[in-house]
Amino acid sequence: MAKNNEELCSPKAQPTTPGGHPAPTGSSATSDENLKELLKALNNAASKTRQHLPVPTPEDFKKIVGKISKDIAEVEKKCIDSQGNFEKRYQMVQGYLRGDWWRY
Repeated sequence: MAKNNEELCSPKAQPTTPGGHPAPTGSSATSDENLKELLKALNNAASKTRQHLPVPTPEDFKKIVGKISKDIAEVEKKCIDSQGNFEKRYQMVQGYLRGDWWRY
């Protein structure tokens, strides 16, 4: 497994002639330092973002689920045709997706 990790993490030169094989190269200190700085900056940004976002409560999740369920029920209600006409239901769904569901 360690060998696979080393192969995945080490950059390889690309062949310039057809049928050539890539030549393995070692990583450079500059690229390693840049990568570490990038990871550090991404971690810091993620931490700051998490501090400003509210943590959802179980009640928040219930509200979200309720809204989604209500939206689904409204779409299903509009799509149900008493004669079971598939084409009309298909047109309604397509209209809803396009934003002009009110035409049907």
